[in-house]
Amino acid sequence: MGDRLPVPPALVYLLHQLKVNNIRYHLFGEIPGTEMAYVDLDRDYAANLKQQVLPDNWSMITPHFLANRALVQGQQDPIQQGEEPESIVIAYGDHHDKEIEHLQGICEQIRYLREQVASRLVYHKAHPPEPMEIHQLIKQLKGSDLS
Repeated sequence: MGDRLPVPPALVYLLHQLKVNNIRYHLFGEIPGTEMAYVDLDRDYAANLKQQVLPDNWSMITPHFLANRALVQGQQDPIQQGEEPESIVIAYGDHHDKEIEHLQGICEQIRYLREQVASRLVYHKAHPPEPMEIHQLIKQLKGSDLS
């Protein structure tokens, strides 16, 4: 579960609570060039979350670099919004991503991820979650506080 990677200070308590509650996650870190931190939750747990109950400064997005770029630009996750894969790459990809041999592969990734639950929890490092918010999140991830 990433015990050997350096943990950004904004993630320490959240990762600790995930670990002690046996909630699986895969990756974590900071989104380069931003003040945002993320944790990629296991999809089985992420499926228990309801977007409307997340605090305002948290987002659930698809674990893909184009979804990160959209969030950084103040947009919602275009993969979960159902935009055409080619449109997503054109809007948020760089020159390299738009080359035909890369474009096709990225579009396939988008089509696959669109059928999955958004599982990347993102929040601003300047406003890390309060302990009570984290405990509420843990309940939701475990499926014990679903309404």
